[in-house]
Amino acid sequence: MGPHAGDPAAVRAPGTTRRLAVAGLAASLAACARQGGAGSGSVPAVAADPGGGPPSPAGLGLQPGSDPVFASLLHTQSAFAAPASRIGRNLPYAARLSGMYEYLVAMMWEPRFLAMAAVVQPSLALGRAQLREVLGLGPGLAPDTVIRALAAAAAALDRGDRAAAERALAAAAPEPARTLATLGALPAMPAVTNSLALTQRAWSVYIDGDWP
Repeated sequence: MGPHAGDPAAVRAPGTTRRLAVAGLAASLAACARQGGAGSGSVPAVAADPGGGPPSPAGLGLQPGSDPVFASLLHTQSAFAAPASRIGRNLPYAARLSGMYEYLVAMMWEPRFLAMAAVVQPSLALGRAQLREVLGLGPGLAPDTVIRALAAAAAALDRGDRAAAERALAAAAPEPARTLATLGALPAMPAVTNSLALTQRAWSVYIDGDWP
């Protein structure tokens, strides 16, 4: 039997239902992220990008004319869900995907995304902390510094120049050789994948115009 007159479910707007679903997912994924090795929920403070503007996605392999934020979400959600099979030992791809994730997290503070930032940013911040820990990247570095280092490393790896890739990574990683090795064998990162699942769900609500 469906809802009847007087039942709040009978008059609840579809957008409200979706917002409640996303909020519930945010809470459950935040708990999963903490249980999955993302720490206690506190994350290191990250420096502001020089100049105060948003970071650039240049060098991350995103198609010209596409929405780089949405494209970053799609690429990272798919690849990080199964890194062993979808990334493997493709080091340039791993470096660019890591840069895309950094870019996605940073862009959620831009005015365009403020409506969904309160829902997704806590989870994305946990994911960024986990990704940086796994890769050995400076936890407090500005996103643009990390993105540029990863993009430059990817370009060097495309040329087969591992030494140049290590020099590029040194701008963001105290042990660039270790970072390079990890890019060739990325593990599962629950906080990263949980944050991407949440962001995808929130985005579907956001682009439908259901945010208040």
